[in-house]
Order: sequence, then C-alpha cells, then structure tokens
Amino acid sequence: MNWNSIATDVNEKFKTHIRVVIPDELTDEVLKWYHQIDQTAFRDELQYSDDELRERWEKPNKQFIFLVDETGPLAVHLGYDLEKDSDTYYIDTLATKLEGKGIGSILANHIKEYAKEEEYTDLQLDTEAVNERGVPLKHFYEKNGFIQTESSPDGNITMIYKIK
Repeated sequence: MNWNSIATDVNEKFKTHIRVVIPDELTDEVLKWYHQIDQTAFRDELQYSDDELRERWEKPNKQFIFLVDETGPLAVHLGYDLEKDSDTYYIDTLATKLEGKGIGSILANHIKEYAKEEEYTDLQLDTEAVNERGVPLKHFYEKNGFIQTESSPDGNITMIYKIK
C-alpha cells in the first residue's frame, strides 16, 4: 500500500501541501503529535496515555500514519490486526483536527484499500454513536460503508466494514 497517495488526494482536494509521515519508532515527537490530535478530537477519558500508545505500537501489523502540514499533525490513523493472525483489521484511531472537511473520509477510503490489498475480510472499529459535542460519529462511518453490529447502553457502538 502506498500511503503517500493519501497526501495526493488531500492536496488535490484542498489545494494545500500535506505530507504523510509513517514513524519507524515511537519517539517523543510521535507521542506529542498523537496527543495534539487526541486532545482536539477526544474528551479526556478517551485519550490514550503514552503507555497505552506503546502497547498499541506492539500490536501485530500495526499501521501508524499521520497527515502533517507546516503547522503540525492534522490527522492520524492507528490500526492493527484485531487478534494475532486475524482476518479483521481494527481501526483503533481515525481522527482529524479538521472535522467536516473530508479528510477523514479520504483516510477511511485508503484504509479500506489497504485492508483489501492485505486480504482482510473485515474492518472493525468501536466508537460513540454521537460524541460529547453532538457530532454523529455513527453517520460518518455509515456514510463510509460501515454497519453497526453492536451497541451498549452508554452509547458506544461497534461497526464493521465487509471487504468485498
């Protein structure tokens, strides 16, 4: 998968200069970038600690991808095999500082392309149906082809995308 094609798609849409950064190691700068997006996109109890990020860094077939411009990180994707030797790719984080601009959908489309190339059968994610700011996250994922498979009384949902 050529993750750099995300930058091409975003740059064409926004007439800007965004680059893709795929870290080789989990440095302090990578942690800082992640937290910059995490703090914008998620309330405190949903944000990861450095230790939680280090744990996810060790997951099988981890993909950790940033979209960055001259101001810093704009979006992040963190995903991995749901379980060892799994046919399901788990989207742990798909977040952007610029909600409603289409960057999340471009990133989601590239994740689907990656999963198809890697011969996964499903993409899975857990999210809130509606976040604390009233943003209907469920609708974003439904628009991108995901189907809700589970829900909990606290408003959390599991969604699946079947790879064709």
